[in-house]
Amino acid sequence: MKILKYIWALAIPATMLFSTAALNSCSDDIPEDALGIKKGIMMAEFLRANSQFSEFYTIIQKARTADLSTSARFEEVLSCWGRYTCFAPTNSAVQHYLAKKGLSSVDQLSPEACDTIVRFHLIADNVYYTSDIYNMTGNQLKTPNLLKSYLTYNIVQVKEGGSVVASTLKLNAIANVNYLNCNDTVENGVVHEIDALLEAPNTSAERLVNDKSFTLFYQAFDACGLLDTLKVDKDRSWDEKYDSYQPTSIYSGAQWDYCLVPDTKLYGFTVFMVSDGDLASKGLNTVSALYNHACTLYGRGGYPERYEDNTADQLKEHDNPLYQMMAYHILPFKANYNKLTTITTIETGLVNPTEWYRTVNANALLKVEHITLERDITDLGLGITTSDAVKKKHLYLNHFSDTIETHPSIKGVKVYRPDDPEDLIENNEGTNCFLFRVEDLVDFSETTQESNVFNTRMRMDMYTMFPVLLTNQIRSDVTNEGMAMSNSKDAACKNYWFPAGYIDGLEVNSDAIFLYQGPHNTYWSYEGDEFNITSKAGNYDVTMEIPPVPSGNYQIRLGFADMPTRGICQFYFDGKPVGLPFDMRSDNFNERTQWTDIWTGKSPYVTPTTEEALAAKKAMHNLGWYHGPASVFSISGEGHEDGDPTVTKNYFSRNARTVRYVLGGEPVNIQNNGKPHTIRIKSVLAATGTVVMLDYLEFVPKSVWGVEDAEGGEDDL
Repeated sequence: MKILKYIWALAIPATMLFSTAALNSCSDDIPEDALGIKKGIMMAEFLRANSQFSEFYTIIQKARTADLSTSARFEEVLSCWGRYTCFAPTNSAVQHYLAKKGLSSVDQLSPEACDTIVRFHLIADNVYYTSDIYNMTGNQLKTPNLLKSYLTYNIVQVKEGGSVVASTLKLNAIANVNYLNCNDTVENGVVHEIDALLEAPNTSAERLVNDKSFTLFYQAFDACGLLDTLKVDKDRSWDEKYDSYQPTSIYSGAQWDYCLVPDTKLYGFTVFMVSDGDLASKGLNTVSALYNHACTLYGRGGYPERYEDNTADQLKEHDNPLYQMMAYHILPFKANYNKLTTITTIETGLVNPTEWYRTVNANALLKVEHITLERDITDLGLGITTSDAVKKKHLYLNHFSDTIETHPSIKGVKVYRPDDPEDLIENNEGTNCFLFRVEDLVDFSETTQESNVFNTRMRMDMYTMFPVLLTNQIRSDVTNEGMAMSNSKDAACKNYWFPAGYIDGLEVNSDAIFLYQGPHNTYWSYEGDEFNITSKAGNYDVTMEIPPVPSGNYQIRLGFADMPTRGICQFYFDGKPVGLPFDMRSDNFNERTQWTDIWTGKSPYVTPTTEEALAAKKAMHNLGWYHGPASVFSISGEGHEDGDPTVTKNYFSRNARTVRYVLGGEPVNIQNNGKPHTIRIKSVLAATGTVVMLDYLEFVPKSVWGVEDAEGGEDDL
């Protein structure tokens, strides 16, 4: 991670659309004020001055350079201004770690090993006191460490003489924070003493899935060649390309945004595994039995009737039924349990927060749902309150619950929480993966595709459509930062711009700038974040692959917020233009959309069903427009955490500018035939500074959009 490229970039003048930041290290002949160096004690000095951390400080000194492009070392980084949280292991903790490795001195550690240790114990851009952690929801810190791994925590009791004297934090189930020696504030952060050295994951996915409770799944992965797939971890060519790009201040139509460039291009996986015991309870005890079961789900498609009659190469073919079934249990990105969904901007009393993800089975889509609705909590027997459900996630795959209660629910498949005693998986995180136990096999069979799981409106945040962004943790967990920080290099919520070639399945021409605004719960953006397409001369041309929805006739709706600085573009589907050029600008916007506030005086929990309301909606729909979702909101006032019950919510359904547009104003026919489908966005207004906003897409089958009546029609959520 090239930390200093971000930390020491100097201020960027807000007079250029695309300007470059200068880089400097502490050793350069630059005044201290320009570098932000303060006269108080810095973290490096604090660790050096406290003898109980002398071994850890030696490791810091031995670590590789923090930024190869500046040759600055961690000792220099921690001597300069910044915002860091350091969990510092004591000398005895380091010695215990060395003994486990058969070493007697830190001098025997390689610079690479020291680098890994330092990065795993440091969090940048956020200062976390123990009180901050106690008040977090879930069981992991909100910001990853410098190895992009989220530390988990539990609150434990400290006993002396059989009596409880205090409570403290246990990190990653091994390291206790010393409650008497924590929260040590320094000029550039805070230091917490811990009694064990935290170890970074060192096992890749293809080895980690070889778990003693999941031997049959491992054998099936092996037979299908998926263990080789799980070895992929990094695009190493990106390391060289990265140094040719710089953090940049970009105008996004309403403000200037300080945009980073991703410093890594990691690949990863999220693997859902069924235990041997769960499979045996269904009579599935061999890979042959799994193959026979897969044939019932996906058909044999010309493959042998018996598993044993398949050649090794046949089992690895992507249309082999066993391959399809096993690959469907793997997402092509690394994400921990809490990052698979978000509650940001979502009214959890109206809908379960839901994401739709591609899988390694390239023709299949998987639904991941965070259960928050009271009736679903009851139906699934979770035994928790709705407020507890929001704070402590319970995830289900391919679950269905009808918001207007006209169809029976479909339970789907439970994903065990990693802190669940029944999880069974010995180690959930590897270098390029997370593993989760699921209670049953999950599938994308024709029966599932035709069920209400997929025969529904599928709302996809643009961020979730690009797996490389999830693996590289582009989205911040900090959603309550003030807008004024958006153009600051010190912002905790990061913005990014993506050079051509970084995002797989995305093509941008030389004039286009594809940028990401990090999540702010005050923005008019679903899940708080958004993408913008701008350009140097107004001639952007961008093509992106869309996720593999089931075959059918769809409206593809784009969610966005209009502004005067938006552009005019032509949409294409699979290379063919759809409809007329689309004007996102504010001019006569209400007249063009025929927007009417049908929720006046009503809660979003009340669906407007009067004849006047239905007529108003139909008038918009006939023009290709829809109100914004009633289950999505932005909040008034900055600094509020997600889930704060005291905030004022501004629902998208009541905002004339947060609407949905049917691309081209007409439906398109999508065939899931193994070939990726694309959406192209091409400028037809060559004006510098104009922006196309891409917030979310909805894929809505005809069985949903084709019904307008109050009882059987699409809900407003």
